[in-house]
Amino acid sequence: MLGFLGYEFYLFRKEKTKNVKPTIPTFNENSKPGTLPVIVVPKNMSPVKKFNVFGIIAGILLSIFIGVAVVFGIFYKNVQTVNQDKGVQPDALVKQVESSGIKIYNKDWKELTQVELDALEPGISLYIGITSISGADIDRARIRVDEELWKTEHVTKNYNKQYNVYYREYEIGSGSGQLKIEAELHSSTDGWLGQQ
Repeated sequence: MLGFLGYEFYLFRKEKTKNVKPTIPTFNENSKPGTLPVIVVPKNMSPVKKFNVFGIIAGILLSIFIGVAVVFGIFYKNVQTVNQDKGVQPDALVKQVESSGIKIYNKDWKELTQVELDALEPGISLYIGITSISGADIDRARIRVDEELWKTEHVTKNYNKQYNVYYREYEIGSGSGQLKIEAELHSSTDGWLGQQ
């Protein structure tokens, strides 16, 4: 920006210099040989033209302001990146459970209460399960967390007979503010139950 302003100033001075008419000295025929003629410069013309000092100062101040804003923006972005690299993330809260029959267990197969779910931190592994229907021909389930579309990796045949749940293991990520859990059971005759 300063280079641009300097170049504009140079062009401004060059343009002003072009418009100055040269002063041609008048020679006196009666002057003595060997003496130099006297050049008279009119009072309204000066050899150095005045330039707009206010414009130049305003341009310099504007360029300093823009420079400070850019440096501050880069610094702020770097601070955010460093904080993210250090793992400064919001704690995960498991509050939103979409489908009925969903159970959440710790690694010791203890079902977690809402208070315990609120205290969970990133990096903890859980079992997320859906209660099976007794007497039906259920052969598998699918469980998804914070996703909108069903994928093949959501399907699980892991079954805990003691708790009558199909389950999958899930580790809480560092960027999760809330977990949206959905699950469906699969019948060998009717397909995915509850599918719309």
